[in-house]
Amino acid sequence: RVIETKSIAEGYSCLSMMDLYVSTVDELIDSMTASLDNVVTGLITTATRDTNMDGVEITKGNFIGLANKTIYSCCESRVDCAYNLIKGIPEIGMKEVLTIFQGKNVTEDELMELQDKVSADYPLMEIGIIPGGQDVYDYIMAIE
Repeated sequence: RVIETKSIAEGYSCLSMMDLYVSTVDELIDSMTASLDNVVTGLITTATRDTNMDGVEITKGNFIGLANKTIYSCCESRVDCAYNLIKGIPEIGMKEVLTIFQGKNVTEDELMELQDKVSADYPLMEIGIIPGGQDVYDYIMAIE
């Protein structure tokens, strides 16, 4: 069976919900897909041109933060961009888990700074970091 997901973040979320103690494949699929509607995929990448989208002024070379095809932030700092994206997610206060896939250009210091900022505002949010090594997206985030 194939579980249709739209991002690495959704795929990871499905895998993390896998219950190997169920008795049928249908129950396994149900356990993996039950929370898919709650997953928001956040992406941080570099702007390739100057423009204005979704009411955000974008400058080439800055970092942009997007989720569900909406741009939430544009900043010179990768950490600030990711933090502003997270804060802009609708119903962020209801989210419980943040999984960050670390891109190849992200330093450990940046990860710790982002984790500290998020933890200060959302102390009950569980934060996990996975070294993804991806090129294009500095951060891929599963926010659920």
